Amino acid sequence: MEGEKSIEDKFSKLHPSMAVNTKIAILGGGPSGLSAAYALAKLGYNNVTVIEKYHTVSGMCESVDIEGMFYDLGGQVLAASSSPTIFHMAKEIGCELEEMDSHKLALIDSYTGKYQDIQVADDYVSVITLTLELQEEAKKSGRIGVHAVSDSASESTPAFLVGRGFESVPKSVAYGYTASGYGFVRDMPYAYIHEFTRTSMAGKIRRFKGGYMSFWEKISESLPAEILCNTEVTSIKRRSSGVEIEVRQNGETTSTLEFDKLIISGAFPFVHGKTYRSPSVAPTVDKRHDIMDFSELEKELFSKVQTIDYYTTVMRIKGFEHLPVGFYYFGEFMDDPQTIGNPVAMQRFYSDTDVFLFWSYGNSAEIKGQEVTQLALDAVKRMGGEVSSVVLQRRFNYFPHVETQDMKQGFYDRIEKELQGELNTYYVGGLMAFELTERNSSYAMALVGRHFACDDPLPRFPYVKSLFSVMPVCFSKVPQQLDETKGVVFPDLSSLDCYVKHWGTHSIIKSKILYTWLNDDGEVLGRRTYEELHANADCIAEKLLSSRKPVIKPGDRVLLIHVPGLEFIDAFFGCLRARVLPVPVLPPDPLQRGGQALLKIENVAKSCNAVAILSTLGYHSAVRAGLVKNLLPLYKASGKSSARWPNLPWIHTDSWIKKSKGLPAENVNSTSIVPEADDLCFLQFTSGSTGDAKGVMITHGGIVHNVKLMRRRYRSTSNTVL
Repeated sequence: MEGEKSIEDKFSKLHPSMAVNTKIAILGGGPSGLSAAYALAKLGYNNVTVIEKYHTVSGMCESVDIEGMFYDLGGQVLAASSSPTIFHMAKEIGCELEEMDSHKLALIDSYTGKYQDIQVADDYVSVITLTLELQEEAKKSGRIGVHAVSDSASESTPAFLVGRGFESVPKSVAYGYTASGYGFVRDMPYAYIHEFTRTSMAGKIRRFKGGYMSFWEKISESLPAEILCNTEVTSIKRRSSGVEIEVRQNGETTSTLEFDKLIISGAFPFVHGKTYRSPSVAPTVDKRHDIMDFSELEKELFSKVQTIDYYTTVMRIKGFEHLPVGFYYFGEFMDDPQTIGNPVAMQRFYSDTDVFLFWSYGNSAEIKGQEVTQLALDAVKRMGGEVSSVVLQRRFNYFPHVETQDMKQGFYDRIEKELQGELNTYYVGGLMAFELTERNSSYAMALVGRHFACDDPLPRFPYVKSLFSVMPVCFSKVPQQLDETKGVVFPDLSSLDCYVKHWGTHSIIKSKILYTWLNDDGEVLGRRTYEELHANADCIAEKLLSSRKPVIKPGDRVLLIHVPGLEFIDAFFGCLRARVLPVPVLPPDPLQRGGQALLKIENVAKSCNAVAILSTLGYHSAVRAGLVKNLLPLYKASGKSSARWPNLPWIHTDSWIKKSKGLPAENVNSTSIVPEADDLCFLQFTSGSTGDAKGVMITHGGIVHNVKLMRRRYRSTSNTVL
């Protein structure tokens, strides 16, 4: 219903705002944590670790298998039109959903067992105009998560609705909200009811085949990140320079992990808060207080947070065979908060089983798991059923939220403007997003886009954006360790060209593929072996140094204007071998006349005193065709531009390579002098997006250092493919 951009649209024009090898820890493998990891992978970050306390990921989206039937104990249903983020990820990893059309929604009397259908559609239609108005205001705010409506809908729900001409929240909306574990509507700022309504009112409801947990497990298996399950965090220490996390894996000895950034999606920060509708006014004493070095700001803000004691109880029941598959609300227990502990909803998942799920509130004081179970047993007995067994019970520390007064006083403004990023720490999850999987996922991705990405025209750091956001599950997450081939030893050389010579003449390595060039569809367009690159570099170097028109000497600068491809690589290494300084420049549209891109080339040529342009015959022909086209009156531009192609000779390096095939290799005499580490290797110019392009001098020592660093980081051998 929001008409938001797709995930692809959101990330297509973003670049990482930090180095892609920035070490990022994510605490919690639920929807928020895994969605943050997914977004980081979209941006190209490659050093992400997800730390999960339990044996598997999914957080509160827990599913259980009871005699071959999957039951969702937490999050379970969603609609395509209001859950675009989840549906996009599901499609990407091939996770199948099934419709729940047969599930009815009804009110059931806990004393008689009689039920009646609820007119859900009419109730939601009655608030759709209000919902759309608030959502439009949220979009205009430029904010994310609950923060986007924390000003416009911070009033308590009764007061807010009266001010908008409503008597109350429609019954089915209120019951759906309370039954889902978000408290009683009378207690809440309307902002939370809005977040629930806008995600719940659109489209057919569906669930994942195999349970919601299976979806998050597949996401975690597909991510290019390290997932550490059964890993308990025992200590977090944060400094301006980074984060130290002490963990205990599989209950064994502790170890310390170091990171640059920390994203927290778990509930432990809320140990400073209180339990919703608990008679205890003080926070529960919890050993988790000592896990992290909370700042005064964190303590202050999180002390205002309340969480809900929410239970799912699974029972086998005789005597309920007549009840259709569906959700049943206990209206009398949702109208009166004094009845906390009694079940607020019941669900029958499958018609051919006697398994029923009950949802209830506790208060972390006198109403806990045992009392909740007994009250559910009493309700079943009153309705004429008989519980044959209690299969299991789960307690969720659910829906972190704040009261109306705290929201009015700018709680969310302080979260987003003061807290996010403090001490290299960022928070995602239900408090910031609202406790629904779609809201959690979309907020986590928005936060990553806001704090870990930039929309600059060109990236701030070199990186490769993956063709695929996630890897197919069939791919192994742990890369195979490839041993070095016998007889191959990595030498310590002073320049890239020295390495090309070494491997290009090595008896074992020379025939191996060095480069493979793919098109946008992943099809192979060309390849180079070590030996071929060595020969091509020799050919181009010899032609450069023997050129008479123009005369080119070692140390001269030449522009490399190649469409991306193997021809550029040949030309680049040919220049290195001739000790001519290459100056790579992004090729503009060859048919254009003038424009910013051409102005940049003109400025770069003047700045570096280039003596020639190295390119391909095809590109140069297109440039000449563009010059002819622009001479014709029909194509003359209305504006004037002073930018012109530099008045330099063009050299077609690809033609040299083609003509050299089958001829004996030339000996390049001038390269007998091995470059020193401080000698210039090539010139690299900035984008010029904020002014004139500036030249950066890259030395042989600097580029070789990077190669050696990558070799250590990737543990690569001559058999590694990157």
